[in-house]
Amino acid sequence: MESINYAGGANMTLPADAQFVQGVSGNALYLPAGAGTVPIDGNRNELTISLWRQWDGVVDSAEYRGIFATANIKVYFDQGTDLLTVELEDTKTVTDIKDDQEQTHWCFLFAKNSFFKIYKNAELRAELTAGNDPVDFSEGLKLGGGRTHATFDEFRFYKKVLNSNEINGLYRLVTKGTQVQQLENIIANNTPRYLGVVETVPSTRTAIITKGEKLGAVDANGGDWVLSGQTIGGWKVGVCYRWSGAQWVNLEPEVNYAKEYQACLVHMFQIEELKHQTGHFGALFAKVLVAQKAMIDELLVNQAFIKNLVVQKLKIDTDDTTNQDFEAWFDELNGLKIRNKGEEIFKIDTNGDIYIKGATVTANKLIAPTLTEDPQNAVFGEIWFRKGI
Repeated sequence: MESINYAGGANMTLPADAQFVQGVSGNALYLPAGAGTVPIDGNRNELTISLWRQWDGVVDSAEYRGIFATANIKVYFDQGTDLLTVELEDTKTVTDIKDDQEQTHWCFLFAKNSFFKIYKNAELRAELTAGNDPVDFSEGLKLGGGRTHATFDEFRFYKKVLNSNEINGLYRLVTKGTQVQQLENIIANNTPRYLGVVETVPSTRTAIITKGEKLGAVDANGGDWVLSGQTIGGWKVGVCYRWSGAQWVNLEPEVNYAKEYQACLVHMFQIEELKHQTGHFGALFAKVLVAQKAMIDELLVNQAFIKNLVVQKLKIDTDDTTNQDFEAWFDELNGLKIRNKGEEIFKIDTNGDIYIKGATVTANKLIAPTLTEDPQNAVFGEIWFRKGI
């Protein structure tokens, strides 16, 4: 076997024992040892390498297991520690990332004078400092190296630093050869869903689920959410948290996330600490009412007719933080009372006595005050009385 794939005008030259095998999507390349090499013209200030890799579990104590290398960058699993190791120019860094025997997606990002980032299955796992030299392609780009013992698939490299959304897209990429079941799994895994209850908010992507479809350690995908308890003002309340791809973000105010809270409502009633805290559900209900402010504002702007309205007490208050605004009461204690700017201007008490500011009331007539301004400008409110109420 001499070459595989076409890269920038040149084919990748492979060692004699390289093999084609089934990969994550169609055919893949298995390298028991050695490396494939492709020549690349020019150096790069930015670079992203994306690939799928699966180790076969064989350890050769004499050789490392290479992933890729250039003249001044080398990435491999150390044969002694099984930890991912990066050599940037003259600096060697051993990460805490262990090798495994599952199909794993890797993204390596290089930016001159900035960083070298490592993504595993679309999750940022390590970030190193890059020096002031570009990626040196004088010796080409090598895939594998040492006693590789791994399968490589969907190998791509880009002359720029990809963002997290682009990396996630590569991780979820569906290419030719993907089986229907694989496609269904990819769609299902990429659809945000409620995972279940956690005792504490996770610090990483992995959530420990105590109530849910799958118990124990579950890796969240972007958009997935969990339910956790939180003490606020002496109340134990349930709060949802969503995995953003980098951290868990609380979903508050709750009224903006009705779908998420409805999904975990059953668990709210199952959690002993929450099911007796009826105040929590009252608070949620109150927040839902507040969320209807847009609808209430629309009723204020447009005329609305309510056929039957029964209330025990009615109060109108344009600003509940002060008594210097417009206020009106209609109840068994006040009768009908209206105040404006702190001054009582109209009242019918519970005995039927009437008071109107500036007017004289007799048994059979009402003497109104003299208007010193245009009547339209004098209106401060209206009360409509309809027959049949």
